Amino acid sequence: MNGKHNPLPVPPDLLLTEAEVKALVKRFMTKVGARVREFRTMQGLTLAKLHNDYKINVSQTSRIENGKQNLTLWTAVRFAYVLGVRPWDFYVPRERAPSLKPKHRKRPPPTKPMLKEATVEFRQQVARRIRSLCELQGISRAGLHEFSGVCSETLIAIDTATANIRASTAVRIADAIGVHTYELYIPSELSGIQPRVNTAQEP
Repeated sequence: MNGKHNPLPVPPDLLLTEAEVKALVKRFMTKVGARVREFRTMQGLTLAKLHNDYKINVSQTSRIENGKQNLTLWTAVRFAYVLGVRPWDFYVPRERAPSLKPKHRKRPPPTKPMLKEATVEFRQQVARRIRSLCELQGISRAGLHEFSGVCSETLIAIDTATANIRASTAVRIADAIGVHTYELYIPSELSGIQPRVNTAQEP
């Protein structure tokens, strides 16, 4: 970075600017929100019914669906349970999985222990995924910190599955590795890795 030669196969030329991060985050969150709305409507659930049946906040759901609020891993797990999909399905753009349909079934509200366990599993999956992608690209944790601009403490928290990953952090990490942001959320076995060369074009 900063003018130094970077030997990575798919190197970012420079750290993303704040304006670039903001634009990529907005695009990513808009697509994630659209996916949430799509699955919700497929299940025939209104925002009011989602709240009445599962105590999911209407305002929060609306903000997520409109790309105004980050979909945390915890909320993704909660939505996935209710809407009959997998937590990572929300993060994959529709054009990448156009035939994906939720399972149509009425489920009782999830318990907090159930959600906590599933969220830890999802965090661990994301941590393994990022670790795997870094190994594929030959990037150490120190290198990921340098190339992404994400502080070491945050990277450690993500790697140990003790923290959620913010959309802006995901965008920076994906850019440093050279993949699309949604690739951080899906299991390795379901991915056909396509390194992203142009950091200005996020699907």
